[in-house]
Order: sequence, then C-alpha cells, then structure tokens
Amino acid sequence: MLNRMNKAMKWMVALIVLLVIAISVLTYDSYQQMKEEKRHYQTFINNFYFSVQDSQGRIQYLIEETPENASLNHVIRLLENDLLKTHYILKSSDLFLDDLYYSQFFRQTSDLLYGMNFNQNKIPPLGEDGKLDQREINLLRTIENNLEEIKKRMYSPETKQENPDLTLDELNAIIMKYANQIPSDVYREASKSK
Repeated sequence: MLNRMNKAMKWMVALIVLLVIAISVLTYDSYQQMKEEKRHYQTFINNFYFSVQDSQGRIQYLIEETPENASLNHVIRLLENDLLKTHYILKSSDLFLDDLYYSQFFRQTSDLLYGMNFNQNKIPPLGEDGKLDQREINLLRTIENNLEEIKKRMYSPETKQENPDLTLDELNAIIMKYANQIPSDVYREASKSK
C-alpha cells in the first residue's frame, strides 16, 4: 500500500511539474505577444504622427511660400500624397487594432484639393488660376489647424514628438474631434475665415 502511495505521489509531482512548465510557456508566449502588439501600436502612432506632420508642413509651405503655376501644382500633388499616406496608415491599422475609429478625413481632404461639388455648390480646385487666392489660403489654414490640433494632442514633452503611451481611447477622441469633418464642413469653416 505504501508503495502504491509513493508511486501515486511521484505521478502527482510529475504532473504538477509539467503543469508549471506548461503555464510558464503559455505565460511567456502571452507576454511576448503583448510586447509585440505594443510595439506595433507604438510604430503606428509614430507613423501616424509624422505623416500628419508631413501634411502640415506641406500646407505651411503652400501658405508661406505661395508657389505658382507648375510649382504650385507640384506641391499640391505632394500634399495629396501626404494626405493619402496618412489615410492609408489609419486604414491599415485595422490589421492589428480592432477598435480604432476609422476616419475618411484625410482621403476626402485630398479630394478637396482638386475641387468638389456639394449641395449645388462647386468648390474649385486649388490654384486653378496658377496661384492661391485668399479663399484657398483660408481653406489650407483650416486644414492645417486641424492637423496642428492632432499633433498637439498626440505630443509628449518627454519624447519631443508623439506620446508612445497614448491610449487607443485618447487617440480615438483626437481623431473624432479633429479628423472627422467632411469636406463641405471644412469648406464652410474656411469660408468663415477672413
């Protein structure tokens, strides 16, 4: 009988050791997966922040340097590319972020550069006459202000760039507030500026 208990005890100890090893492996794998997800999110935040910054810088160039004709058209195309890059960074985040608020703001804003029709109103393309007029500069300033607000709210004084610890809820709030307008709203807001 004692021999049977010893044998059962040995099996029990072996089983406990195996369970501890299995739990340790699963815990380590889970920890590694969480680290990898955090790294992906921080890379996304970084790419999004700098893409917004690129678009903002391009708009500032258009406003301050006032290029004309072919140069203006070239910079508008570069701005379109910057805005679309930002759009695709947001869009591709759905591969690893289930709950990120998806906004069409950047794609639609890139469309706005080339003119649009809404409610029987025609918004002409930027620089249609080879230069920017005050209405177009106001439109660019309105877009630039939204981009500045996004950057400001993502900024960290410690890193002097994006806050890598920005939560998904905080990012969603930023996007909903500053990157959620449709082109007609952006245009109306710009029209109020003098």
